[in-house]
This record gives sequence, structure tokens and C-alpha cells, in this order.
Amino acid sequence: MVITQSIMEGVKAELVEVITSLLGIFQL
Repeated sequence: MVITQSIMEGVKAELVEVITSLLGIFQL
């Protein structure tokens, strides 16, 4: 359970970075 939880947190961090980068591109 702990391993899957850490993986989910890592995936969330990746998604946040991708979304913020996409928003930055759209703001340009």
C-alpha cells in the first residue's frame, strides 16, 4: 500500500508540472 501511495504522489507531481507548463504555453 505504501509503495502504490508513493507512486501515486509521484504521478500527481508529474501531472502538476505538465499542467503548469501547458498553462504557461497557453498564456503566451
